[in-house]
Amino acid sequence: MEVFFVLEKTINKNDVFIDEYTEPESYGDNYLYGLPITRAEEPAKVYYKFKTHRKTDYIGGIHSFPVVSQRFKEILLQIEPSYLEFHSVQLICTKTSEVDTSYSMLNILNNIQCFDWERSEFRTYPTAPRVILGVSRLVVREGAIQDKNIVRMEELPTVILVSARLKQQIETARLTGIQFTQLENYRTGN
Repeated sequence: MEVFFVLEKTINKNDVFIDEYTEPESYGDNYLYGLPITRAEEPAKVYYKFKTHRKTDYIGGIHSFPVVSQRFKEILLQIEPSYLEFHSVQLICTKTSEVDTSYSMLNILNNIQCFDWERSEFRTYPTAPRVILGVSRLVVREGAIQDKNIVRMEELPTVILVSARLKQQIETARLTGIQFTQLENYRTGN
């Protein structure tokens, strides 16, 4: 069975942190539900304060869509070119008005139903038993992900899973702003 990890952002004290953003209306929630963004008429704009802070390969902040560097994008395109979309992002320093256009919004298409409802430990809304409030033990159904290296879970659309193969490539490239959590150690909403 393939091993998967939860892809998460890590933010250190002197890393760029997005504290404000605007996104094109066409984004909607498409990136959360694995749907194509067909007409991104203008780039998303994400704002940070301190020019001296380090720009990581996976930018953290209050924005809800993944923002990745050109280096991260190239690795993803090498390993999974068929079901990923990238859209322009302007990374803007509010103190200097400097604009960096080398970053992209990552849209992972076709969310996968892979949550193991039998073996995972979780809480749901009392009136909506298929809406997950929190997870204390995450288990993925064996064989559900097949040969994919990066997926967004349909049942938990804020969770992005990566294969051990992609994790290794990211670590070899020494991409920054990224941490991996083993599925059995992932907790949310508890």
